[in-house]
Amino acid sequence: MKKPILAILMCLISMNYCYSQLIHSKGINSLGLSCGIGSKSIIPGLSFQHYFNSVARLSLNLKYEPINFTFSDYKSFQFNPEFAFTLSKVSKNFYLNAIGGVSFGFEYADNKIYSEKKTNIFFGENFGISTEYYISNKIKIELFLEQFLFQHSIDLHADYYIGITVSKQL
Repeated sequence: MKKPILAILMCLISMNYCYSQLIHSKGINSLGLSCGIGSKSIIPGLSFQHYFNSVARLSLNLKYEPINFTFSDYKSFQFNPEFAFTLSKVSKNFYLNAIGGVSFGFEYADNKIYSEKKTNIFFGENFGISTEYYISNKIKIELFLEQFLFQHSIDLHADYYIGITVSKQL
């Protein structure tokens, strides 16, 4: 009778150990798809993340922002490297982070009435907060709120971004 109980107990302990391995740990990389809402449009994107240690990571994000006005169209492609620092580990699978980074991008504006087209390269900075929830050791959902401040842009100057990223550990 003791052997089956001991075997079940050992299985439960080993399953818990496998599940409770460090989720934020040095050298882990993940790739994700993101979608968010800016002040003027829905913004899809891709994200790559590299963890330096259990509290710091680098995220490389690519975003595409299409905006359609009545008589003009606007499109921007953004590259956004940013650092995230874990402020709090709320539970085993839930983290609260502070985010800060820079943005570089290319934008294109087309006015249909005046037949005027403009292209431009812009840059800026961003800061915000995010929450990460790991649904397993390899898959996480991250909700974030960021404020972007752009310089030398045709249309964007200050823009917020509320989004979600679903990432899988590589």
